Amino acid sequence: MLIKIVEGMDVTQALGIVKVVEDEDEVNTEEQSVSNKKGAIEKFLDHRFMRYSAYRAIKAQIKGTDRTGKWEPWMASKTDEENIQKLYSRMFELYGEEAVWAVTSKIEGQSMSAYNHIIPMWFGLTNRNDFAVCSRSRHIIRDDGSRFWQTARELDLEKRLRATGLNIMVSGEHAGGKIQGNIYKLPEHHWYVFRVFDIATQKRYTHEQMLEFCCKYEFEHVPIVSSKMGMFDTVQKMLDFSNGTDELVKGVTVAREGVVWQHLRYPDVTFKIRSPEYLILHGK
Repeated sequence: MLIKIVEGMDVTQALGIVKVVEDEDEVNTEEQSVSNKKGAIEKFLDHRFMRYSAYRAIKAQIKGTDRTGKWEPWMASKTDEENIQKLYSRMFELYGEEAVWAVTSKIEGQSMSAYNHIIPMWFGLTNRNDFAVCSRSRHIIRDDGSRFWQTARELDLEKRLRATGLNIMVSGEHAGGKIQGNIYKLPEHHWYVFRVFDIATQKRYTHEQMLEFCCKYEFEHVPIVSSKMGMFDTVQKMLDFSNGTDELVKGVTVAREGVVWQHLRYPDVTFKIRSPEYLILHGK
């Protein structure tokens, strides 16, 4: 049967077009901004001197710069490890079976980060503490009502991160509620830390430092599969090892989504392995 298409016609059903939204909290791409209100004197000075770099530099030291919803240069990289199939030959060539890796469970959830960014002001005489949350790809500087900000409030993350006195960005797996069907049967939302990033030094904490941070400041972290082990001599053995179970709620055992390997000496060297059994079980 032929369908005549005319301008303005809704053809979504005729053409079989379907909109798929995997995560509604990732859909909102509206760029946010936070700026300090300007008084009359500041407006006058900006009008006269903003074109001069020295004025802009002095103003930034005194008042600080405005924040935008862009991914800032000082922030940790967006969370997304490469799959082992792309990296195995190179990783095994470099490290072989040497026990230099920590292995953690890959939780089925949403990547969520929060930071306490300490910014010197008035030429170092005082500081400003900025707090915001991020999804895997969005820098959400204002409370937009998303599940990310709701969980941040429920866990009191701004107060807890500020209390550390550290200039850090912390990333974790956000699970519970309706996230990914809540396969773990979590009664409330949880945030399982897998990365701590020092903003001042631009360095990621080692696996051991991350665990110490979580212990000291009472944050949950992703389940530990092994604190020290070496790679297997074939990709298939690596894939087989990724199969397993997690038990985030006592008595509720579920297939593990996969594992993440992090080098013990070089914390930025990471890769992930998705469990073949998990993929088959969930039809992925």
